[in-house]
Amino acid sequence: MTESEPLAPLDPAEKAHRLHCSSLLFRLFPLLKAFLVPALLVFFVSSSGRWQLWLPLAILPALLVEWYRLRTLRYRLTEEELVITTGRWFRGERHIPYTRIQNIDLVQGPLHRLLDVGEVRLETASGSGAEATLVVLSRSAERDLRDAVARGRYAAGIAGSKQGLGAAARSAAEAGLDPTQLDATAEPLGEPMPVPPAPPIVALNFAELARIAVDPGRSLIPLGVLFGLAWEFDLFDRFDLRQRIGDWVDAGGFGYGWLDGLLVAVAVFLALTLFSLIGTTLMFHAFELRLVDDQFRIRRGLLTKVRATVPRRRIQLVSVHESLIHRWMGRIRVRVGTAGKGGFEDEDKQEESWLAPLVPKAELAGLLRKIEPRLAAEEPQWRAFPRAALHRARRQAVRIGVLLAVALVLVWRFTDELPDASLWLAPLPLIVLWWRAGFSHRHRAFALDGPRLALRDGWLTRRTSFLLMEKVQSVDVYHGFFDRRWRQASLYVDTAGGGSTGHDFELRRLAFDLAEALQTEIVQRAEQARFRWT
Repeated sequence: MTESEPLAPLDPAEKAHRLHCSSLLFRLFPLLKAFLVPALLVFFVSSSGRWQLWLPLAILPALLVEWYRLRTLRYRLTEEELVITTGRWFRGERHIPYTRIQNIDLVQGPLHRLLDVGEVRLETASGSGAEATLVVLSRSAERDLRDAVARGRYAAGIAGSKQGLGAAARSAAEAGLDPTQLDATAEPLGEPMPVPPAPPIVALNFAELARIAVDPGRSLIPLGVLFGLAWEFDLFDRFDLRQRIGDWVDAGGFGYGWLDGLLVAVAVFLALTLFSLIGTTLMFHAFELRLVDDQFRIRRGLLTKVRATVPRRRIQLVSVHESLIHRWMGRIRVRVGTAGKGGFEDEDKQEESWLAPLVPKAELAGLLRKIEPRLAAEEPQWRAFPRAALHRARRQAVRIGVLLAVALVLVWRFTDELPDASLWLAPLPLIVLWWRAGFSHRHRAFALDGPRLALRDGWLTRRTSFLLMEKVQSVDVYHGFFDRRWRQASLYVDTAGGGSTGHDFELRRLAFDLAEALQTEIVQRAEQARFRWT
């Protein structure tokens, strides 16, 4: 349905609809992952016996439960709400008003597109993730669902506008004005004018995908997966990798002396980057971010295509991430926490919180203005953390560094695994942790100016987060035993969805008096802030 097409009347019979007949097939894949993969691992790593061949049969009860749930699930599209019923003996019924539905996300993998179906996720402002997930609907049924939601919200908007117009007319009459003049000058209620497609705010090409892939934090993920698989299947012992590497080093490697290590490091880095580039391309291929009707619309994915919407009014927290290598490239990543995505079930859903997976730093101010103009009003007036926080961090670094040094000496003393030259590395952890504490303290700062609260911290990866006073849910001051010893406290500012950005508002190791003063000031400003939906 386009914005210029008339809204067709609803089916008066309110017919109950079923899911697509292939729904059980798509529910089978998660069950196979949950049951068969562990069963195969047990089969290959176990020593003897054929009892493992019966393990896949454990999937049958779960499969029957899924078949019963999908077979009995029905949904109806009424004039005002979506009604979902499940079960025969124990019936469940869920009513979701159209006005509460914030966005409808469609996820399509290769098999979905082949069968012309998709997984539909409906989200509200409940803060608990998807309110309902329909696995799966045909594309025609998905379009009918979108049309019904648009029709219901449009009708509710007209009713609200007429009610507001009537109240305005009564107020005009009480003020001695002519209500007919108010109605004559009022904007007519009718179908919205067609709006041309908005240009993308962020669009990623292959060069930007490559810049995402070279981030060490992302390129080390394949290394962890490969190491875990090698450890699980005993590849280190089967191929005797330690002996092979030792023989290669004793033989002189490639014959270039100290350059061998550099060549191996470069080869490993290129291999990890290649794996990371494959994963990044599958996740963010053809990524586009548009602002349409006060909603950010995201499209991404190569094999599994995802279409998601993020209403501006649901954004609770904005977090800007800068890794070391991205700072050299002049790039940043922008992540948002929303009211309906307070927690995620898997990594794929976590990627939906990236409003801009990578964007030039020069475009950050413009993107913040599109999210909320008050966020980019001016540069925050940063306030440094107290000097006592640095002293406490360095004392902690000394304790950890000494323990690591003692552990290294004990390993060298009671085993023959380490050469004598390794003792020179004993003070290295202490030096690194001491330097890290000072570097982190110099970049930690907070700002409380006007309606905005900002926090900046991080070491190799720097993070800067912003929130507005009307989004604050609670403000807590916590001080444990060691905090009281240093007369310090931590200030926690909670929103409805800040945890999904990976950066919570935690002002740790503040002076106790400063933490209480900030708590009082934030509470007062949050009470005075007028809640705005835009």
